[in-house]
Amino acid sequence: MDKEKDIKYPEQINTGEESLEAESRISLMEKIVAKIEGTLEQLDKRVSRIEEDLRSLRAEVKEEIRRLDEKIDEKIEGLRTEVKEDIRKLDEKTESLRAEVKENFKWTIVIMIGGFIAVIATSIILKLLLG
Repeated sequence: MDKEKDIKYPEQINTGEESLEAESRISLMEKIVAKIEGTLEQLDKRVSRIEEDLRSLRAEVKEEIRRLDEKIDEKIEGLRTEVKEDIRKLDEKTESLRAEVKENFKWTIVIMIGGFIAVIATSIILKLLLG
C-alpha cells in the first residue's frame, strides 16, 4: 500500500534522513503524550481523593450541624421549662398578693367605718351634752 502511495504521490516520498527525523518527532510526541497521560492520571487520582475528602467533610459537617441542632433544641426546651416555672411562680405570688390586698382592704374599710361611727357618735354626744 505504501508503494501505491509512493507511486501516486511521488513528491511525498521520504528520504532516509527525513524519515528518521519524522520518526524522531513522532517518538518525541509519543513521549510527550505519555507524560501528559501520566499527569492526567495523577490529576484524576488527586481529584478523586479531593472529592472523597470533600464528601467526608460534608458528612462530618452535616453530623455536627445535626448534633448542634439537638443541643440547641434541648437548651430551648430547658429554657421554656424554666420560663413556664417562673411564670407559674409569679402567678402564685400575684394571686397571694391579691388575696392579701383584699384582706387588707376589708380591714381598712372596717377601720374607716369604725372611725366615722366614732366621729358621728362623738359629735352627737357632744351636741347632747353641750346642747
